[in-house]
Amino acid sequence: MIFYSSLFYLIYLLINKTNGLLENDNDLKKECFVKIETDNGFETCFNHECYRYKDPWRIVQTYLYDQPCYLHYLKLAFSNYDQLLVFIELQTSNNNALETFFVDHDSKPCLIELEIDNIYPFNSYYFLSEDMLKKLGGIEEKIHLLKMEIKNWYRSIRSVIQLIDNDMIGRQPFQRITILFPCNIIRTKTQLVLVRDLKYQEQSTCPTQIKILSDKDILTSSNYTTNIDYDKPTNIRYNDSYFIKKTNLTNDSYNKSDSYYNNKKKSNKWTLFEKVCLQI
Repeated sequence: MIFYSSLFYLIYLLINKTNGLLENDNDLKKECFVKIETDNGFETCFNHECYRYKDPWRIVQTYLYDQPCYLHYLKLAFSNYDQLLVFIELQTSNNNALETFFVDHDSKPCLIELEIDNIYPFNSYYFLSEDMLKKLGGIEEKIHLLKMEIKNWYRSIRSVIQLIDNDMIGRQPFQRITILFPCNIIRTKTQLVLVRDLKYQEQSTCPTQIKILSDKDILTSSNYTTNIDYDKPTNIRYNDSYFIKKTNLTNDSYNKSDSYYNNKKKSNKWTLFEKVCLQI
């Protein structure tokens, strides 16, 4: 009887200790108040709850008890990938990089988590360009980890495979990038992890949507095409091979869309031009 009593007591202590660890972990994510600018003006949220204000323009301030506060973690949400690009441009337009709100020289890694409802992949080098990652991560590399979850990968006859340069991963600021996205061909969510210190990145488990390119790949983005029927096995077709000529990442950051997406963008309350003009 004494044995069972002791056993139950140990289980009780273990459960309470585990609950305490979970509570501490949640407390670590709830660090600072974040003041953000949105279509509706300024909003304030805890750093782990800012995803509730979708499509923010920029982060204005991080504070706690009227004192500056610096982040280890921030979670944001966007209705589509273009809105994320708009956010990055607006955040950096006033020389106020996102990394200025994160902790500097700390043993604990810093993480930014992004939720994206939709992506419209009509440009081969549209997704995770080097220019975009450098602006998001910053030159001081305070943000170590990037986690991105894409909920819907748009299907269209104009959709093209997103090409990511293997060598570019070593030049961008994040130590690790984790991408969660739906693989349309197998109709399930998949994960791709890119690690800066690796010479060769793991290949995507969904190459009909994302492909990691090495310097040995002899392709051309204009002649790299797919013929995908989501109800049949995939048929990937390579046309005549040429060396890839990279597009201008700065000028080509924003997506080239078809008529469906153009009509969708016209309905947005604020255009990129209007937002940038307001910041100026």
